[in-house]
Parts: sequence; C-alpha cells; structure tokens
Amino acid sequence: RDRVAPPRRRLEEAGVGPGHTVLDYGCGGGSFTLAAAEMVGPTGRVYAADKDPLAVARLRRLLDRRGLNHVTVMQTDCGTSLADDSVDVALLYDVYHLVRDPDAVVAELHRVLKPGGVLSFVDHFVSDRRAVERLTADGRFVALPRTGVTRSFRCG
Repeated sequence: RDRVAPPRRRLEEAGVGPGHTVLDYGCGGGSFTLAAAEMVGPTGRVYAADKDPLAVARLRRLLDRRGLNHVTVMQTDCGTSLADDSVDVALLYDVYHLVRDPDAVVAELHRVLKPGGVLSFVDHFVSDRRAVERLTADGRFVALPRTGVTRSFRCG
C-alpha cells in the first residue's frame, strides 16, 4: 500500500512540516508515524496511539531500532493524556469506522488540537459527505476543501 500511496503524500496534504507536533491516532504498523517523524524532524514531536498492544509493541521496537526518540507511542482506545491545545496536526486514517465510541475520539482529538490545528481524515468505509456531517455537526471542526485523498478539518 505504501508504494502505491506513499504516506508522505497524505501528510503533505495535511500540512505536516518541520517542528510540528503530530498525533497519529490509530497508528497501526506506523507507516504514517514514521513518515511524520521524518517530516517534523528533530525539532518536532510525533505521538502514535493505538489500542492493539501488539501494534504498539511492534512500533516501539521499530522506533528503537531507528533511534527515533522524538516519537512517543501509547496504547489507548480513546484518551491520550496529552495536554490540551498541544497538537498541530491529528491524523485519523482508516480507523474511524472501527473505534468503539467515535464521538469520544473526535472530542479527544479536538481537545488536544491547537486552535486552528488540523484533523486530517480518511476512512474508506465512511463517505466524504458522512465524514463532513459527523465531524462538523457540533461546531468543533470546520471542513476544508478537499485537496486530494484526505479531507482536512480546521479545529475551531
């Protein structure tokens, strides 16, 4: 999948850049985590969250081997324990349809995103129209024009 659709492309659409703080929510194997770590550089920070203990352990080993000490991995199915307004870009890729309580996850992402921060969203099991309806319904997020594969939302 990564050769056909390189993670870097999605992250560029989301506006990830040097010095940013990124949360990869539902990180799985870490394709987007690793690409984000490269793009934010040593002055940035990446948090990777997943509920699967095997995925978390595997990603931690991979990060240790690569010496990426500006990435923190956490196991969670909702809360992140990150500070309020601490994240520039949150990634929610192909996991929205799997989360137990999507409204709680969206509330958590809104809490950790800085005002004006970006939630970058893709889920092949959720139509773009439905994603916009769900993520903008309570006024926490504003949908931005679609620029490629992802749909970005600005945190209000």
